[in-house]
Amino acid sequence: MARSSKLTDAAYRDILGRIEGGEYSVGLRLPSEQDLCRKLNVSRTVVRNAISRLRDEGIVETIRGSGAFVLERPAGEVPTKSDSRGIVVESMSDVLECQQIRMLLEGEMAMLAAERWIPEDMERLEAALDRMSREDEDALGTVDEDLAFHEAIVAASHNQIGIALYATMMPGIRIGMTMQRGLYKLLPKGRGPNGLKEHRALLELIRERKANELRDAIHNHISYFHPDLRKYD
Repeated sequence: MARSSKLTDAAYRDILGRIEGGEYSVGLRLPSEQDLCRKLNVSRTVVRNAISRLRDEGIVETIRGSGAFVLERPAGEVPTKSDSRGIVVESMSDVLECQQIRMLLEGEMAMLAAERWIPEDMERLEAALDRMSREDEDALGTVDEDLAFHEAIVAASHNQIGIALYATMMPGIRIGMTMQRGLYKLLPKGRGPNGLKEHRALLELIRERKANELRDAIHNHISYFHPDLRKYD
């Protein structure tokens, strides 16, 4: 038992080191259990226990039938057990379904936001966008910064039931966003999304109260990589 525990600790540290060193990038899938067993020269049980520990600490998310994916954590964050509130995400189909419902819900909530926003909402949106700002206009900010901007759009709708429903979807939204970030890195130069410029365009549509245009823009923004996520299903 003690030997098995030591092997698990060593496997955990090895995989974590590869994640922190960038070998296993945020949003992308870890090597298969078989490949990790070969690489680390340990049994499948040891690999599974190490990945389970990484999952419990919020470093990876396991998707049934698809593998384990590296999650983004804010710099300096102390690892904690994954939040289990809201919709439970157990498979890639769950992630895809969450993205589909997010497109519908956030598009309609954005329309309401364009019609109903008040100065306090605009201040929150501008502050969220400022936190995403980078010297590179095509940069995307962190997942948390991106989420904060979209949450601000939803909040500006002033529809409390819609806001509560969106909050229950947050686990699936976070995983979907993180996986999309990993896919961005695989695209040839010039084929990626417009990053900050795209978010600024959404904000301007809200500011100008162009509700219908905003809904279409939100759909396009969220669905950018929706078909690509299916390759993990």
